[in-house]
Amino acid sequence: MSFHDLLATAQQRPLTDAELIDFNEMATGLSQYLGMRFTAVTPTSIRSELVVSQHHLQPFGLVNGGVFASIAETVASAAGAIVAGLPVAGINNNTHFFKSARSGVICAETTALHVGKSTHTWQVAMTQADRLLAQSSVQLMVLTGVN
Repeated sequence: MSFHDLLATAQQRPLTDAELIDFNEMATGLSQYLGMRFTAVTPTSIRSELVVSQHHLQPFGLVNGGVFASIAETVASAAGAIVAGLPVAGINNNTHFFKSARSGVICAETTALHVGKSTHTWQVAMTQADRLLAQSSVQLMVLTGVN
């Protein structure tokens, strides 16, 4: 099954454990570099995890803010592509930071705030042990005519 087939399947129902394994193997680029793992992909939401490692930290030993913004854009874009059935591109990413992290697992979950024909807005909560670390609002543009 191709990545596009998995996205189409996720429009209809949550991905199975076997499909999630395939989804994670096919998720390349920044999500792969960061070490993100998708833990749930459904028609309305995506959850992911990232195990913090040394390359996620800024010089003072805290997870770099860009890591949070990247997590948010990644899960929001995947959710948007599933809902739209088309590619999407981020046009705004506003991330607020509440607590720092030095290690452990960062969990992210998307919630749709607005789903229109040409734009979407997704909220992404990033937590660790039920503590809200950061929250993003990611606006996406639906790309028509792009394969």
